Amino acid sequence: MARILCVDDDAQVLELKRQILERSGHVVNTSPSVEDAIGKLDAQAYDAVITDWWFGHHDSLRVIQKAKTCKETPVLVVSGFVADALVSLGTGADVYLEKPVNATELTTALDSLIAQGKRGAKSAA
Repeated sequence: MARILCVDDDAQVLELKRQILERSGHVVNTSPSVEDAIGKLDAQAYDAVITDWWFGHHDSLRVIQKAKTCKETPVLVVSGFVADALVSLGTGADVYLEKPVNATELTTALDSLIAQGKRGAKSAA
């Protein structure tokens, strides 16, 4: 079980991701905006962040940067645009998935990312 912050400005997509992740055994906090996500990252630690790339006229770069300053929290970016993948990978995101993402793909990528982070933390200790 991992604590996940899921960020998306589409309420239906956010709820669907929350349900998928909770069925996989994770504890999920949701956030509908970049500002809200940053506040939640300031308030507590997460094992991973899943974020959309575009939020109206803003991108999730601030969310990614904040997550990386919070104990190098792994970040999975979900986007519908290939160009965004290149940008997001260059900004510190660990994994990129293209929309639409199915439940298996999302949970597999997330679980792998979390396992890699835990292995890295053990070897650094």
